Amino acid sequence: MTTASRQQNYITTVRQQSELFWKAYLFLQSAQDEWVAQDYTTNLADGVDANEGITASMISDVVNTTTDAITGLMNSGHAGNITSLLD
Repeated sequence: MTTASRQQNYITTVRQQSELFWKAYLFLQSAQDEWVAQDYTTNLADGVDANEGITASMISDVVNTTTDAITGLMNSGHAGNITSLLD
């Protein structure tokens, strides 16, 4: 059986991770705006140096496809679940 202290630590950790997730989600939404504004569909170069092996297509998959999927979940009520835990 967990102690009250352990349970409170658990709640704190879930809240902290929810905050990080929310910030990451908001960043990805803004990355979509930059994608469009900079026309990265046609002119984003593949990664070099530390980004070697990362293609523009891979970035598009995260910035557009994955973010759109997360937005679908958020719009179905999960945004309220997350934001109810934020400071």
